[in-house]
Amino acid sequence: MKFADVTKVYDGTAINTDITANDLGDTAVDKAVLQDDGKSASAISATGITSRYGNGTAAFAENRNAGSRSVEYVGLAGVLGTNYAVDNKQYGKGTITRRRIDPSGFQVRKADGTIADASKVYDGTDLSDLPTGRRLSRPRRRAAIQASLPMTRARLPLS
Repeated sequence: MKFADVTKVYDGTAINTDITANDLGDTAVDKAVLQDDGKSASAISATGITSRYGNGTAAFAENRNAGSRSVEYVGLAGVLGTNYAVDNKQYGKGTITRRRIDPSGFQVRKADGTIADASKVYDGTDLSDLPTGRRLSRPRRRAAIQASLPMTRARLPLS
């Protein structure tokens, strides 16, 4: 049994939720027998199958970081019914892509205090080199301005 190559954006976990078998047999004879019995890769249910990204196959080690990875699939015994023996564990290939860091949670300010453009692509660290004279700060929240309206006497926050 073989699985389609998978890709996900870094999310801090090694979990793979894209479980898609794309080939059931290693040889033409295997494929022909399975097809004659009405078995197909598209009919494989992911129910009960777990999958995670990692390194290696013989000595698999979970790895949640960006990069090319092995992908482990567990819970395969019985997916083709009782007439076929399938190893409970198989391996495929996958990639975890780097996640863009959202700049809405911080601002880069120039030496004069004006906002500068900021960008960082996830590289496995929380470090970023700022150009000389720039600094990080929390976004400034606009203070609510209140105004009284003579007709309703309601206070409305203005931003």
